[in-house]
Amino acid sequence: MVVDNNSGTYSPDPALLPKLKELLEYNFPGFSFVSLSYEDPKLAESTEACRAYAVNKRGVKEDELQPHTQPGEATLSHQASMVIEAAGTAMEHVEVTIQDAPRALWSVEESRKHATEREFEAFVKS
Repeated sequence: MVVDNNSGTYSPDPALLPKLKELLEYNFPGFSFVSLSYEDPKLAESTEACRAYAVNKRGVKEDELQPHTQPGEATLSHQASMVIEAAGTAMEHVEVTIQDAPRALWSVEESRKHATEREFEAFVKS
């Protein structure tokens, strides 16, 4: 397996690639890994070799080698960004809930001790 530092938006330091290779080999014994910087000509050669294999041996068409979507089709990156956005909104709610927890616990305890049921309901509605 070939790994590189070309994420498309951020290129990690190529000096980290040997450590990444070690980590992958440790976690996936029996697999072979090659780590290449996006600037290394061997990466372009590897990419072209994979494309040639796909076209010549697997029957993949040239136009299928590039990502594409049909009109109205959601991309995987769009779906992932929606999940991340939803998770962020959920985390904001959790933070507010956690901040309000001491007040809520105090109010429950106080309602048990002192407040009438009507006072407690008025407090909860506020």
